[in-house]
Amino acid sequence: MQLETKNLVLSDYHSSDWHDIHEYTKDPDFSKYDFWGPNTKNFMQRSIDQVLVKPRYKFDFAVVDKKTLKVIGGAILTGTRLQTIRLKINLFT
Repeated sequence: MQLETKNLVLSDYHSSDWHDIHEYTKDPDFSKYDFWGPNTKNFMQRSIDQVLVKPRYKFDFAVVDKKTLKVIGGAILTGTRLQTIRLKINLFT
């Protein structure tokens, strides 16, 4: 799945995305605004492997900057029932 805006792309994660994600999640300033981090390379590799497992019950998407083609954040689509669907987007720029 992929969604596009003028400047961003929301797409499924790829196993190689951990490099870009580690770049911003290793920064202590990132963890001030989110519940996890700073993160190690090993943690990021395992985290990406987990979101690629099928079947999916939550949908994690990479937020990619169209200019740089780097992952700059993530989006999570979750819901326990069709009436309760949440979308959370975190960006670190």
